[in-house]
Amino acid sequence: MNKALFKKMDCVSLYVSDFQEGLECYEKTLGLKMNWKTENSVGLGMDEDVTEVVLHSSGRKSEVDFKVDSRY
Repeated sequence: MNKALFKKMDCVSLYVSDFQEGLECYEKTLGLKMNWKTENSVGLGMDEDVTEVVLHSSGRKSEVDFKVDSRY
């Protein structure tokens, strides 16, 4: 039986047009906790998970990052 390539979901990156409004919504309304912040992005965490939600106001759209087995 082969081992799975994907180990876990590392990050879900979401574009927000209004950075401050997005941060307030995800932090206050949805209960995520800020892990780090830069001028154009912020990493938010969940109490019982290692997956991070990243909000950003740069030109990119949504993105999902996976941790993979180092064999690949």
